[in-house]
Amino acid sequence: MLSEVMSHYKMVREFDQADFFETDDFKHTLTEVRHHIKHGRLIALTGIVGCGKTRMLRHIHHLLSKEKDILVSQSLSVEKSRLNLGTLISALFCDLRRSKNEKIPSQPEQRERELRDLIKNKKKPVVLFVDEAHDLHGKTLIALKRLIEVIQGAGGTLSIVLAGHPKLSNDLKRATMEEIGARATIFMLEGIQKSKEEYTH
Repeated sequence: MLSEVMSHYKMVREFDQADFFETDDFKHTLTEVRHHIKHGRLIALTGIVGCGKTRMLRHIHHLLSKEKDILVSQSLSVEKSRLNLGTLISALFCDLRRSKNEKIPSQPEQRERELRDLIKNKKKPVVLFVDEAHDLHGKTLIALKRLIEVIQGAGGTLSIVLAGHPKLSNDLKRATMEEIGARATIFMLEGIQKSKEEYTH
């Protein structure tokens, strides 16, 4: 069925392999996200399934990696429901450490201190991308906000970009999450809803 549709419309790639389509809304969001990343923020990209959160995350990741003004890290853990601060800090160490043989500290206090110094010594903003972040526990979200503050206190810059379903933005707005919600910047993605005609031509 799909092959017949693609043949009828002379499509050479499936939708998930198509080039990234930049709508005006995306360009505006990208500008804002990049601004916040440079200044050490907790950023949430939220939207319904299929609106392009993961594609947008990959696109921003690719752009920043190519420009090299901001150091990019990414959590690759697939067990999102078990993801905690320790796992995310390990992701930062894996991407930022000077050599693969460099050991990641196992003790929390030492681990945070070494990460703080590592980021400070890089002398560039660092951003950590976390997809499917709607599964993160509230305590982990609060810990991430505090980690950003620890890095800032030492003169470094760490931003964390979370992407997830609308549940993520709802969690951040809960009264019990006031400590983090007021300091998080939330972007609601709508995909190509306003640009369908332009996309199909």
